[in-house]
Amino acid sequence: MNKYLFGAALGASVFMLCFDALAEVDYAKDIQPIFDNSCVKCHKAPYEKAGRLRKPKAGLRMDTYDFVMKGSEDGVVVKPGNPEDSSTYKLTTLARDHEDAMPPEDKADPLTAAQKKLLYDWIKEGAKNSK
Repeated sequence: MNKYLFGAALGASVFMLCFDALAEVDYAKDIQPIFDNSCVKCHKAPYEKAGRLRKPKAGLRMDTYDFVMKGSEDGVVVKPGNPEDSSTYKLTTLARDHEDAMPPEDKADPLTAAQKKLLYDWIKEGAKNSK
């Protein structure tokens, strides 16, 4: 009897993994929360502090989909369909001791493996906005 229960449980697990693999990553539900927690502290709308206008680092805003897709003063940061060539993905997967690793150690925790996979999958799927 146990082997039948094990088989059923294994089959259900495989089904769920396949179902998850077919589900598209949703920008508002899956990606924007990552950006909000790890990126927006430095990459947000200009604001005034102590009488000075503070602009987003590298001219990059990550507080909305449209700004993420607009990119930075250096160009696009997300290349739909190509995570390996998207600086947003590349910089978040660098070793923590790399000088270009994002987010910087003193600003936010590094992305988890699950967050990196969501970011990778979202870009690979075409970096679409939520419907």
